[in-house]
Amino acid sequence: MSSLKLKVFLVYEELEYGVLLPNDVNYSNLVRYVKKKFKVGDANQISLSYNIGSISLNIIDDDDVCFFVNEVSREEIKSFLFYMRVLIIIAGAHLKGTYLGTNLVAVGMDGNNQIIPIATGVSQGETSKSWTWFLRKLKDCIGKVPNLAIISDKHYAITLACNTVFPNLFHGYYCRHLMMNCSMQSDKFKELYWKTCKVYTPEDFEKLMSDIHALRPNAHQKLVDAGIEKWSRAKCPVNRYNYMTSNNVESINVLTKDVRKIPITSLMVWFRDLLQKWYYEHRQKYEDAPDDELTPWETAKIKYRSLKSSNWSVKGIIQYKIYEVRDNHRIHVVYLDKAECTCQRWQLLGLPCGHVCAVARVKGLTSVNYLAKPWFLNKTSKGTYEGLFFLVKDVSTWKIPYEIQ
Repeated sequence: MSSLKLKVFLVYEELEYGVLLPNDVNYSNLVRYVKKKFKVGDANQISLSYNIGSISLNIIDDDDVCFFVNEVSREEIKSFLFYMRVLIIIAGAHLKGTYLGTNLVAVGMDGNNQIIPIATGVSQGETSKSWTWFLRKLKDCIGKVPNLAIISDKHYAITLACNTVFPNLFHGYYCRHLMMNCSMQSDKFKELYWKTCKVYTPEDFEKLMSDIHALRPNAHQKLVDAGIEKWSRAKCPVNRYNYMTSNNVESINVLTKDVRKIPITSLMVWFRDLLQKWYYEHRQKYEDAPDDELTPWETAKIKYRSLKSSNWSVKGIIQYKIYEVRDNHRIHVVYLDKAECTCQRWQLLGLPCGHVCAVARVKGLTSVNYLAKPWFLNKTSKGTYEGLFFLVKDVSTWKIPYEIQ
């Protein structure tokens, strides 16, 4: 019988132990194992939970135990649930071989702004039925993820599927596809459109939308009809971070350009090989990296922001808590105690903005790493890629169901 080390938490005791459990363990057995481990009497009740990032989820029945053992323990799913931002980008790409169809892909982003495929599948076409099937399978793997955002193009089939499978979660659109639908791709209007999409504060957004209305009233109406919260960073009800386009998932489609001509089983093996390769390379990359330092992508961002803000003036309001920062255009207030800045960048990206870097300079801080969200740290990246992928057994050993032989 296969086993894995399942970490369980005795919440009311605030104690933590690892116990080795079989993968078919049920809730009753889990409670019995934990009581034995902590020497808790049978008459006492206990609460069990596990953490997904900063989120604590309770284990209250057999379904919860089954989900943790069989789904959270899968390496690419575990990477997403434990170490990555709660954002999934999905897209489809046509197969080009003898048997046509669509390769459906869902990706997440690691702390170094690099892609990790979370799920892939093949359907007969990009229909609402196919996307519903794919998203149901994805939901079976990731369970309920608070504040999850799903980003895709404005395809009716994806919209229907998201409303069916994830009715209470946010589904946003790629900005580039919406730009084409609104005929804003010309040089004259493209810059204005992208500023409107990417701006951080509601006040700046409203001003730019007024400019669009004055110049292109028809485009303005299409943007409003699409749902402003679906494409605007400033108006988004959850955090979509800096992911406004399909570039990330399209990068996977570019990689699969040639392998989408081969048989489906070979395509799935290719995805597994890709994950094995990427996990191995990234595990080596972060092996000796200091845990409390930022990943290379974020380090470059902070360096740029620190240089840009080197001449910004800073005034204290409450020592170690609130500061006023005057940049080259306007005044913003930094709330160190709440991890907020009125420019909104710190909250929406999770990485200190230039105003925070300016405060750090004046306070004599040598590092702002501790002010960044934990998913940007090398320690998190190490956890992201700690899982192992092993070779799929030879085809001759596969057990093929009778109905598809």
